Amino acid sequence: MEQRQFYFQLTGVVILCIAAILGCNLLLPIAPYTSLGVIGLIFFVFLSVVMFKFAKKLSKSENLNHYTHLIMYNMMAKLFCSFIIIVLYYMIVKPEDRLFIVPYMLIYLIFTIFEAIFLSREAKQR
Repeated sequence: MEQRQFYFQLTGVVILCIAAILGCNLLLPIAPYTSLGVIGLIFFVFLSVVMFKFAKKLSKSENLNHYTHLIMYNMMAKLFCSFIIIVLYYMIVKPEDRLFIVPYMLIYLIFTIFEAIFLSREAKQR
């Protein structure tokens, strides 16, 4: 995948995430927790860009294990950092209900699908 194509698709995913959060705000009382969604959006955009850079470099590697390790490390880092972000948010904001996690999990799901697609495309280009 070319860099221009990646950033074009990333922009589309960001627009989709913003639309999803705004749509959820209409259906659920989660407007006070939109900040967690924005934090998640920033984190996942950063992580996706880093992953794209590493995937580009490692897809040309002779050792197939390097690319597999990258995917596994990404998954572990995403889970660990997400857990830390949610716990810190919970400790600082002290949300009144459990709906605070909806915006973050929605963005997590969208970006997980996006990363799976672009990482598999990058792997196929070997």
